[in-house]
Amino acid sequence: MSFLNAVGFFCEDIREERSNKETFLGVFPDNVQVPSFPGIFQKLCIYVRIHADTKSKLGPIAMSLRLPDGAEHPLGGFEKGFVAEQSRETRRQKNPYIGLLFKAMLTPFPIPQAGRYIVVAKAGKLEQVCCAINVQLTPTDHATASAQPASQSPTVS
Repeated sequence: MSFLNAVGFFCEDIREERSNKETFLGVFPDNVQVPSFPGIFQKLCIYVRIHADTKSKLGPIAMSLRLPDGAEHPLGGFEKGFVAEQSRETRRQKNPYIGLLFKAMLTPFPIPQAGRYIVVAKAGKLEQVCCAINVQLTPTDHATASAQPASQSPTVS
């Protein structure tokens, strides 16, 4: 399998419109600042479009979020049967590539540390970075995410 491309972004909300279109609210920049760690996004949405070659033998595609410490959290993905059906339908319609759309909503999303948070698509041994956001500490009032509320912080024993 080969991806032609995979592109995505992080935003505050994704709204599905009646016209079969989507509206994105609060698309985050590549670099966001938080006032302290741990921090929190009250709502973090992920939107990814994947295009693949119609001649590829597609298998399942797993989506995950890789944290700055290397830990990976599964987000879902596409089962082999679904991908195969999309592949057949794309060839039947004589479209130039297979298009897959992935959306995830993380509510709330804790930010344990500074660094890059990366969304990765994996198909067999192939790994494709879809989008990334770099979270930094800022000493000013220009934070783009909130500090974690004390009610959600662990107690000190």
